[in-house]
Amino acid sequence: MRTAAGPVTASFNVVDSATYGVAMPIAVRFSAPVLDRAAAERALSVRTSTPTEGGWAWLDDREVHWRPREYWQPGMTVTVTARLYRVPLGGGALGALDLTSTFTIGRAASVRADASTHRFEVIRDGRQVYDFPASFGVDGEPGQMTRSGVLVVTEKQATAVLSDPKYGYRNVSVPWAVRMSDDGGLVYGNAAITAELGRRNVTHGAIALSPDDAKQYFDEAQVGDPVEVTGSGVALSAKDDARCDWAFDWPSWQARSALR
Repeated sequence: MRTAAGPVTASFNVVDSATYGVAMPIAVRFSAPVLDRAAAERALSVRTSTPTEGGWAWLDDREVHWRPREYWQPGMTVTVTARLYRVPLGGGALGALDLTSTFTIGRAASVRADASTHRFEVIRDGRQVYDFPASFGVDGEPGQMTRSGVLVVTEKQATAVLSDPKYGYRNVSVPWAVRMSDDGGLVYGNAAITAELGRRNVTHGAIALSPDDAKQYFDEAQVGDPVEVTGSGVALSAKDDARCDWAFDWPSWQARSALR
């Protein structure tokens, strides 16, 4: 916990004029722990071009997120503002500057990924555009099972380098990686297990497709798209990753506001 007074800066996860998927949360990250969360939250606002129910939730003492109760409506414009300049944030600390960003929500796209049927369906505007065979985290191994719940695309990499010494691999390059978290939430191409796709779950938690199918999904995916995983037997929770916004039901999300 920070005790010395000083300026506290903030940053957004959203970029001005960018376009995001319908599950995109807004994150405000502070440079130091916020002692007076209520004061910080009162300085934050979200305006939408279409009336949208949503709210702030603190995920830890440096990060607060805003998400809609349901997915965003496609095509809407969202403006987030943080009027933090010289706002007392507790312990003598003051907000360092004001921030604002306006972004757009793109088309309605999502993934339905079922670990029990080993299928990976891509849905756009209510219509299935792809149905791929897939392999998920190993069944019966809680540490490796793909978490069931709503994950959110955070970045795309044409080539990703994966390491997990616990499971005996380091610096393994994989193609067409779409990341949803930093701890195994990943869709990628894996030619080595082509025979298992659509049949068995053999990964260490990521979702594997054939390289050709992974490329098609890579081209389709957008940051902020939801990936709805079912059938794994282990649910996504706040303990799994900071990007767990949709793991909370609405009353639990609201309870994390400092103003309730």
